[in-house]
Amino acid sequence: QEYAMEKEDTIQYYQLPSGQLVARAFLVEDVRFCFEGGVETPRLTELSNDDRDQCVAAGLLYKIQKNRQNRQLQWYNRNRSYPRFCFVNSAFHLVDNALYLGQAWDEPLCVYKAGDVTKMLTGLQMTEYLRFITLLVFPRISTSELNRISSHSIRVYAACLLHEAGKDAAYIKLRLRWLSDCFLGYLRNTNTIREQHNDALDSAHTTMMKCLRFVLSDLPEIPAIGGPVD
Repeated sequence: QEYAMEKEDTIQYYQLPSGQLVARAFLVEDVRFCFEGGVETPRLTELSNDDRDQCVAAGLLYKIQKNRQNRQLQWYNRNRSYPRFCFVNSAFHLVDNALYLGQAWDEPLCVYKAGDVTKMLTGLQMTEYLRFITLLVFPRISTSELNRISSHSIRVYAACLLHEAGKDAAYIKLRLRWLSDCFLGYLRNTNTIREQHNDALDSAHTTMMKCLRFVLSDLPEIPAIGGPVD
């Protein structure tokens, strides 16, 4: 269960062994908001503007997952330092948009208006958008590299950012909902990682340079040799 459907006009479902149907993408009711003391409310319409400002976290209810950790509620704290990238603010916007377009609580969350028709966001649309933006930022990117960009790239990028920040495997799996170490295949030797490699060797390089200067000062001078040396 993620944010997009396969078709913009058809709600698709997974069927649990019990026979229960679960929508493929998040519903409006799957977004939750939390306040100090752990007070939780799933109903955004009950919140005034002042209430919203007091919201400390927002969560997503994953009713079904490939790792079988069904009905996992993953929380994300408010980021007041960077409100533009804050998950809580994004959650407010998503729910507000869905309700404004007439969605019920048990209908898909990620929707948009096309003329007079409300349509659902699809994975293909997200892939096309991400490739469009990537091409603007990296106009010389090859076709083969561009085709590797997909809606899944967001999760891959998140894993790389956490890895660059020095978070260990347990942390990355916890926050990005992996049970196995399969995410290791997504990590890259980015420029940040390469610079961290240099920084990690700073002390050793400093010691080696001190030793090298001491040794070189005791060596006899080697006379220059004219012409090529075999």
